[in-house]
Amino acid sequence: MVFYMAVGYLSVLAWGYAGAKISGFLHQGNNLRIFNYVMGGSLVIVALYLAFMDK
Repeated sequence: MVFYMAVGYLSVLAWGYAGAKISGFLHQGNNLRIFNYVMGGSLVIVALYLAFMDK
């Protein structure tokens, strides 16, 4: 149980640190617009993959 708590705590710290760094990066110039296009494109690709994959 202590192991899971330690891993969970470290994961939350890592996500918080990464979020702070990404937030600073996205507030510069057109980075937010580019990020949104990349994320939207990846969602479309995954949706198409899931819609047409062999079953």
